[in-house]
Amino acid sequence: MGWPREIKTKDAEIVIYQPQPESLEGNVLKARTAVSVARGGATPVFGAVWGTANLDIDKDARTVTAIKMTIDRVRFPDVDESQQGELRALLEKEFAKLEMTMS
Repeated sequence: MGWPREIKTKDAEIVIYQPQPESLEGNVLKARTAVSVARGGATPVFGAVWGTANLDIDKDARTVTAIKMTIDRVRFPDVDESQQGELRALLEKEFAKLEMTMS
């Protein structure tokens, strides 16, 4: 599966762009990624998410699967603080369901 990746819920459309690794210690990856969120058919808002993922590393297949992702911080420059909190809650809910495999 390539990038960007889309998540469609009943309330929003979320687009996740390719994560950019910041550090890898053992099987714990810290990364940042750009996202866009369109709620209720509105114009999407763009922002960044910093997070941590535990990885399942398959050396033979040369892939990693992010099996548990948490959001450490979000930043949406064009929305106020309360909306940032709402967006973070939405992203935390949806990211917790994700299982992403990457080469």
